[in-house]
Amino acid sequence: MLLNGQWLVLLVSAWLISTSSVLAESAYSTNVGSLSVKIFNRYMQRARAGEVKSQLEVAHRLENGKGAQQNLIQAFFWYQKAAEQGSVEAQYKIGTMLETGSGVTKNLDQAQQWYEKAAAQAYKPAVARIVRLTKASRAAKQKAEQKAKAQAERQAERKARQEARVRAAQRKQQEEDRLRKERRKLARIQREQAAIQLKKRQHKVAEDRSAHIASSTSPGEILAKLNQGNWMSGNAAVDFLPSTQSRCIQQGKKLSCFTSEREVLVAQNSVRYMAQSTIEVSGHGQITVNYRYQVTRVHGAADGLESHRGPDHPLPDKGWQDAFNYLCRFPGDNMLECLDNTGRHFTLTRTVAATAAAK
Repeated sequence: MLLNGQWLVLLVSAWLISTSSVLAESAYSTNVGSLSVKIFNRYMQRARAGEVKSQLEVAHRLENGKGAQQNLIQAFFWYQKAAEQGSVEAQYKIGTMLETGSGVTKNLDQAQQWYEKAAAQAYKPAVARIVRLTKASRAAKQKAEQKAKAQAERQAERKARQEARVRAAQRKQQEEDRLRKERRKLARIQREQAAIQLKKRQHKVAEDRSAHIASSTSPGEILAKLNQGNWMSGNAAVDFLPSTQSRCIQQGKKLSCFTSEREVLVAQNSVRYMAQSTIEVSGHGQITVNYRYQVTRVHGAADGLESHRGPDHPLPDKGWQDAFNYLCRFPGDNMLECLDNTGRHFTLTRTVAATAAAK
């Protein structure tokens, strides 16, 4: 018969034989002979069999290094196994590890989901975590919004400063442009005024000279002076004063001039005409020219014809035409300044070439 002590030895030996395979496959601790390791291995065997409480215990021991080396990755694995089977504590632990990034990549959204699963089972720590995460999320959101608002305000300020600098530069440029325009305008006005003053002085000198000529010369002498030389408009002889185009006869205080029949180009028409003029001198030396054209033929333009040149020209219309009237004066010996009845001014010059005038 075996004694009680002997039965005890036999029972322990039998238990050790039954757990030898578990101890052999354990890789979580080097001290496989300790009681903590034995207990861990027993829980591991049950965890692998799918027992939720054992999975939760294995995860807890792996998280804290109790009976096995600490391994947060494996701890997360076994917490997840238990959580998937509805363990509220495991669901909460999964949430904390995801929130802190312990043994797994940090993910607040997934942590929130696991907390919500635990909170749905009225697990108070999970409810408290949700409240804290919500507050933290709200605070983070507010902080992000404030940061974004501050950044937007800074950008707006920078943009406003930039726009202000651009506007200031534009105003400066506009002011400089305005000043340049005003200076150019002032310079132009000054030039125009100087030209007007010069013209006035020249005109005054011409008037004084013309008055001197008129006062010192009789009308007959003025007519005689007119009847000398070849009067021209530009580089063309005129047909209403003594010139190569007209013949003039002095009769007392007037000259009578006429042209031979000639043909010229007028407004793309060939016009044949004669001109007749009367030139008179008043007592104070003013010269009056009155003349008109008689057109004898009008037809299409012909090659080789010279265009009529002068202050006025005959119209392509047969017969006697309206007379032209000029008032002229001598500003110098070889120049006539004239004004027609429309207020138009023009100048005639004289060369010493022989004329067709009848003496």
